[in-house]
Amino acid sequence: MSVEAQKRRVLAKCDALQRAGLWPEATRVRPRAWMSNFSGDTEVAIATALLDRFVVFSDRAVNSLLKGAFRNLVEGYRPFAFNRAQNTHTTSTTTSTLYFTRLEGERPNPTDSGNLFCRKARQEIGIPEDRIVEPHVALDLAIAGYPVVLLDDFLGSGQQLLKTWDRAYRRTAPLTFRDAHKANPTTVFYLCLTATAQGLSTVSAIPIKTYHCHEITNKHSISSIGSIPGLPQGHDAQAELTKFLQDHASHLILKPYMKQSTFDSLGFYNLGHTIAFEHSVPDASLPILWAKSNRTNWIPLMERT
Repeated sequence: MSVEAQKRRVLAKCDALQRAGLWPEATRVRPRAWMSNFSGDTEVAIATALLDRFVVFSDRAVNSLLKGAFRNLVEGYRPFAFNRAQNTHTTSTTTSTLYFTRLEGERPNPTDSGNLFCRKARQEIGIPEDRIVEPHVALDLAIAGYPVVLLDDFLGSGQQLLKTWDRAYRRTAPLTFRDAHKANPTTVFYLCLTATAQGLSTVSAIPIKTYHCHEITNKHSISSIGSIPGLPQGHDAQAELTKFLQDHASHLILKPYMKQSTFDSLGFYNLGHTIAFEHSVPDASLPILWAKSNRTNWIPLMERT
């Protein structure tokens, strides 16, 4: 199949996904406009291969994933209620003792996705508003013996969860979730939509039980690309892909923390994913998919919001 024919096939697939409502509408994800950034058979062939692997979850799909992840938590957790008088835990058949809070980014920001998922927990799962608290309150509750759930959308590198575990939320000891657990084992869960194998491995070092609905494997990472249709015979697909990404990284506009090592071409912690959600794109996904550019006519496939 020619490069142009392959491009038409992939764009037709994108059109079909948008018509079916499985992808956000064209104002949010712009495959045709994004493809116009590239010229020449090699560039077009590589961009087409990346677009073919791009996975984006619509808001409807996100809500379903959240409900699925919560069901996994309910099924995997033996709820308990805290008896203040006896200072003991007793078994219960409900999750009414759970408190929920947001997972904060490495640099806490009001736009962190954890804030959105606190609202979704109320709207989609039916968590009472008084059970959704600020992180510092969640730490106090964990110290008092209540189980706490940290909410997020995507477990990528695992660094955000590690930073939240070690962030000082109190002025007197214990300062952090880590300190609290060390002093007297706490019950803290992490609930997200999707998780990478690398992220799960990273956070396994801390005593948090993670629940998610979908595990992302290397199938969603460019490291698993073995061939690219349309490349001249004998060309190394990974070598051509690496060069393509590095060439374009020079004009992409990224935040300072992304300008480390190869983060600017492969995404945060070099995960190289091609995944997105309607509400945002993880920084572990390839910047060429979501970043703005200092080039005049550059159009991102899906901007981060």
